[in-house]
Amino acid sequence: AQMVQSSQQYNERLAFLERQLKDAKDKLVQETELVVKLKKKNSELTKNVTQFDETVREQKEKLTHLLVKCGSQERELVSLSTQLDQERQLSGKSGDRAQELQARYTELSEEMERLRKGYSDRSQEIKGLEEKIVAKEKQEAIFQLELKNAQNRFDAEVSSLRSEVTSLSAENKQLLSSSEETTADAVQAIKGKLQDEVEQRQKALQKLQESERHVSVLQVDCKQLQQKWTKQQTDYKVQADKISQLSHEIEEERSRRIHLQNEICQLEVEVSRLSRLENQLQIEKNELEGAVSHFQQELSTFKATHNNLQMQLADLTENLETESSFRVIYKKECEDLREDLEIKTRALQDFEEEKVREIEQFHVRLNQLEKEKNRLIDEHSAQEEEKLDREVEKCKLQAERETLQRQLKESLEKLERTTEEKKELQNKLEKSSTITSFNNINNNHINGSGNTNNNNVSTSTSTNGKTYNNNKVTAKAVNYLVECGSKVEGETYNKKLENEIEALQQKLAKEKVLTQQAVNKLAEVMNRKTAAANQPIKGGGSGGGGSTRSVEYRKKEKECRQLEQDLTTLKARFHSLTAQYEQMKFDMEVNREREEKAIKAVKEMAEQKDRELDDLRRQLENRANLQNPGSLSSLTDLLNDEELARKEGWLSVPNKQNIKRYGWKRQYVVVMNQKVHFFNHEHDQSTAEPTLSLDISRLFHVRPVTQGDVIRANSGDIPKIFQLLYADERENRKEAELSQSVTDYRLHQMVPITFYIPTACDICQKNLWSITPALECRLCRVKIHKEHIKDELKDKEESNKEGAAINHLLPCKVRSVPSKCQARDLLCRAESEHIQQEWVRFLAFQIQKGGYARVRSLGRNTTKSRT
Repeated sequence: AQMVQSSQQYNERLAFLERQLKDAKDKLVQETELVVKLKKKNSELTKNVTQFDETVREQKEKLTHLLVKCGSQERELVSLSTQLDQERQLSGKSGDRAQELQARYTELSEEMERLRKGYSDRSQEIKGLEEKIVAKEKQEAIFQLELKNAQNRFDAEVSSLRSEVTSLSAENKQLLSSSEETTADAVQAIKGKLQDEVEQRQKALQKLQESERHVSVLQVDCKQLQQKWTKQQTDYKVQADKISQLSHEIEEERSRRIHLQNEICQLEVEVSRLSRLENQLQIEKNELEGAVSHFQQELSTFKATHNNLQMQLADLTENLETESSFRVIYKKECEDLREDLEIKTRALQDFEEEKVREIEQFHVRLNQLEKEKNRLIDEHSAQEEEKLDREVEKCKLQAERETLQRQLKESLEKLERTTEEKKELQNKLEKSSTITSFNNINNNHINGSGNTNNNNVSTSTSTNGKTYNNNKVTAKAVNYLVECGSKVEGETYNKKLENEIEALQQKLAKEKVLTQQAVNKLAEVMNRKTAAANQPIKGGGSGGGGSTRSVEYRKKEKECRQLEQDLTTLKARFHSLTAQYEQMKFDMEVNREREEKAIKAVKEMAEQKDRELDDLRRQLENRANLQNPGSLSSLTDLLNDEELARKEGWLSVPNKQNIKRYGWKRQYVVVMNQKVHFFNHEHDQSTAEPTLSLDISRLFHVRPVTQGDVIRANSGDIPKIFQLLYADERENRKEAELSQSVTDYRLHQMVPITFYIPTACDICQKNLWSITPALECRLCRVKIHKEHIKDELKDKEESNKEGAAINHLLPCKVRSVPSKCQARDLLCRAESEHIQQEWVRFLAFQIQKGGYARVRSLGRNTTKSRT
């Protein structure tokens, strides 16, 4: 009854869950229909946009082709005009150059004649100097000879004086021996001679000195003359080189003059050809101007179509916003349904756990019954083999039983006689004890036989059970009487009785076994007959109650099996439906994101087309203004507009919020086409994507900061820093810059993280902190081990093979729902205070011209005009 009630409750729960699933399916179908409609609208819009893009591209190609032609012809015209001017200038310059060369030639010829005269004068001077040098050399040789002679003479005089001194010293010695008078006269004579010789020597020395002075003067003169001669030689060589160079230059100028005259003739021919070509180009220019006006008309028509398309796109965006709001409502309802489903699944899990416990108990009971059944079947098979033998032996056993009963009666009579003879020896107490023990044994055996008959699985008849019990009682009584008799009888009589009793006991045991087997077989046969009469049941039972119980048990078993099969099928259906629902939901989310990206790309393409059209219009206006030579003011205005529309330079952006710790990051900022682009390097603006790009239409305000705005910045940097306030809905950051290691999985944005405090995993409830790699979702803050994602991918592959989905990790609950616009700020640091003021003025002008407030006011005006 409990199983039936639980199965009914389970069926009711399943029906309720199926109803909820049907409702969820209906809602899903409605959502899919809405998505299909949106996809159709989006495809139509994309087709229109692609057609418009193709037409614009074709017109652009035509226009660019014509502009290229016009530009090339204009360049040719300009180049030819410049060539003509150059040739005219060259012809004028060549005439001036020829006159200059003629004057230079005359000057050089005059200078050459003057140099020739100077050269002849110098050569004459050199000849005179050479003659003087020769005369001086001759004088020098004469003086050298005189000097040698004087030296020889001086040497001879010195030697003669020395000889005289020696002779005088000898004479002096001789005179010393003589008297004083003679010595005095001799000394005076010698003194006179000496004075004469000294005077002569002084004169000779004076002559020698004069000659030496004269020789030194001559040597100096000779050196001066040699230097003059070397100078004259070098001057002569230089003048000769100059003359050769001038003669070479004169020849070159003559050849150049001839060449210039030939070129002038050629240029005159070329000028006549260019004048003819100029006339042709003027005609082609007029034709191109007509084509440009035609293309301007086509551009105006394309602009009108583009405006219509923009109106359609705005309507579609409004529809998309309404659809997104409906989608948010449906999403909330889906989340409520999911929560209800989770509650129901928990209840189902509790019910399944109860069912599992009951099934385990049921299986235990079944195993026990199957064991008993197998045992009974084995016994039945063994007993059926011996059935025929036992039935044949039954009659024999009955005959033997009767004989044994007679023998027992005779033995009992003998024992009674012995007991009557021994009555005097036995006491009354022994008699009473024997009687009570006998009665207890008899009662115990009677009760035991009743219990065995009740507990036995096979059915046995009442008569067979009574005979079996009587046999037991008689055997016990015989044993008891033998014991009593053994005390009274002698040894010889006891031995005889023991032998007889042993033989009787053996026969009794054999009879017991045979009778028990026969009784069991008869009971099985009777049970089979009754089962065949009522209902075919396998195995033996213990009566009518057992058979009805087994029938009910089997019915319940069949019902349980059926319920298990239904439950497994429903489980599989439920798992498959939930998997399909989750997959459809995930696909819808992915498709929605793709559509949003596609719409965003279409919007950006449309804006880019607008910018390109504006650039083309501006170029056409520039060309029109350039063709008017008198409009200098318009040219200056255009240049000023270009300067105000574009600006680039180096700025620094904070690495992180704490500027003092992490510092600034230097970036190259380019403002063009109504966008502010941030690049890592200057050369990245043509090759790489910007790390950050902001629309000027999303900018709120720009202002210089104070110390209270940037607490952690240096006080010296505050005059260089300014602040940008912008709306974050159109912020396009580079993904590699935003999150270098973010892994997208089932709408989660998983970031690798390490925990330094005890933290548990949301799937396996194990520790996350320490060295084990962990992941955390940036949106919903789910914390898991990194291995679970790999395990879930493996489980998904296995579940796809088996046909059921296993979702350990649920999708992210925090989704990218289009929310209201929020203001964010960006700090920028310039290289100096002057540059900061320039940037603030420029960005303030751009915000005033096309910022957030301006765009919103224009949008309101357009909506009012539509209404």
